[in-house]
Amino acid sequence: MRLLIVLCMISMLAAGCSDGFTKGPGGLKYKIVKEGSGEPIKNGEFIEVEMVQYLQTDTKDSVLRRNPDMIPYIELVDSTMMEKDFYEIMIQLRKGDSVNIKIVTDSAFKQNISQMPPFMKRGQYLVTAIRVKNIHPTEAAANEARSKYFALAQEGGLKKFEEQKQIDEQILQDYFTKNKLKPTKTPLGMYVDILEPGTGSMIDTNVVVKVNYTGKNMKGATFDSNVDPAFGHVEPFLVNMTQDPNLGLGVIPGWTEGLKFLNKGAKAKFYIPSALAYRDQQQGEHIEPNSILIFDIEVLDILNREQGKKAQEEMIQKVMEKAKLKDVQIQANPSGQ
Repeated sequence: MRLLIVLCMISMLAAGCSDGFTKGPGGLKYKIVKEGSGEPIKNGEFIEVEMVQYLQTDTKDSVLRRNPDMIPYIELVDSTMMEKDFYEIMIQLRKGDSVNIKIVTDSAFKQNISQMPPFMKRGQYLVTAIRVKNIHPTEAAANEARSKYFALAQEGGLKKFEEQKQIDEQILQDYFTKNKLKPTKTPLGMYVDILEPGTGSMIDTNVVVKVNYTGKNMKGATFDSNVDPAFGHVEPFLVNMTQDPNLGLGVIPGWTEGLKFLNKGAKAKFYIPSALAYRDQQQGEHIEPNSILIFDIEVLDILNREQGKKAQEEMIQKVMEKAKLKDVQIQANPSGQ
């Protein structure tokens, strides 16, 4: 996620500042660590930053996302594009400085509280930690830096990618041996264990598939499910196997690969190496970089394109109605009591 998208979550915050953080004119809390040198950032310059966003909890901090390895974010500092408080913070920074920006979850999702992920709670803090790695005076200089990092990432990323594939394969083989499992390895390198065979034609890339699923990491922690009420979306999930965006969003490559081995009514487990999942990207609380994912999958139905489009429209309508209802309930009882 790009820096500006992450930071657009930041809104007004009314809490005090007894924790060493400064409250800006608009209420935003921040703490600057002055370790840099040179002139402060100016409007119209480009900042090259390393960023990590995490959730503060009572037990431990959970990293939600960070910039990819070897690829810092490079963004324009523009008073007309940035939230005012954030802009006022950034122009105080120099090359080498860092800043932590805090926002309470209630405020981050104030415009649509129904979008708050189930693992977050009201009153917790989202913290965005930013370190200014460099300042580029022009767009040309910023683009040159982007090109350099992209080339480095391609060179180093390919090597790391191949190394991680071997690591994942060994982890999976050890897991299968320990648990006496013999799943089928697919051409792309994920594994499918069919628990109950289905009937009819096998799934292909010209359909939309209606499924139930539960996803876990290798430690056994569940990170998402559409059959567990705790995750707030107990309803069949539509998987668009086609390239037509009108039929819904795509899924991780491991899902698309694994579903081709199933038909209607089938139940299976997918063992998906990180290369076919989220690679080195953090995704929420339980999916760390280079995570192998395990999914319980049940194929409820296989829809043609026309049926899939209709089902997709109906699903979007239900989600919108549910979000509106939840917002009304929260407005009627803002304290959550």
